[in-house]
Amino acid sequence: MTIRELIKNLSDADLDKRIDVAAWREAKKDNEGFSSTEKAFLGAAICEQNMSKGYMYIIDDIPIPDAGASIRELFKTLSDKELDRDIDDTIAKWREKKSYKGIVFLRLFLQQFGGRNYNGLAKVQIPDKNGKIDPTSKDNVNSKKDASLYVPTKEDFVKVFRELLKYQKLEISIDQVFDAMEVKLIKKGYELQEDWRTITEQNIKKWSK
Repeated sequence: MTIRELIKNLSDADLDKRIDVAAWREAKKDNEGFSSTEKAFLGAAICEQNMSKGYMYIIDDIPIPDAGASIRELFKTLSDKELDRDIDDTIAKWREKKSYKGIVFLRLFLQQFGGRNYNGLAKVQIPDKNGKIDPTSKDNVNSKKDASLYVPTKEDFVKVFRELLKYQKLEISIDQVFDAMEVKLIKKGYELQEDWRTITEQNIKKWSK
């Protein structure tokens, strides 16, 4: 399967949703090492359902204009050579390295250069070599379903933050809290909205008032 073919598995809603760089900067502005004029990039990685168990980037750092852009527009900036790159061997080697036989997903991120301070943009299952996907997978749905997915509550956030404080005396970053919270919620069976990090950062500001 090529990158070009893989992109076709994304819904039109995901491909055409405009990425709001200004909102991302506002949400991340208090993070360590983050500038109010931070450049935004699009990254794409293959991963398990639970991303914390491991992932590998297959597309690194496509620049996103300050005015924003859709995922479809950004992919058009890739060369034909990049779009027609076959990734079956890449996925096979990643599976072998992890001894993983489950479903593989493609996840797209709005991120700082190098992958930090990311927000999830879209996730879709990658078909196997025979073009088949798991029809029971909750990720093979139109992004309109996002409204029914889970967004962490204040109680979720506070609980994880307090747990980290017990074991870490140094300053705790918001991304550390979010990473730990994501793992816990997925283990509990919650399916998180792709943009749950952005929403939660906005909610934190409301909770602190």
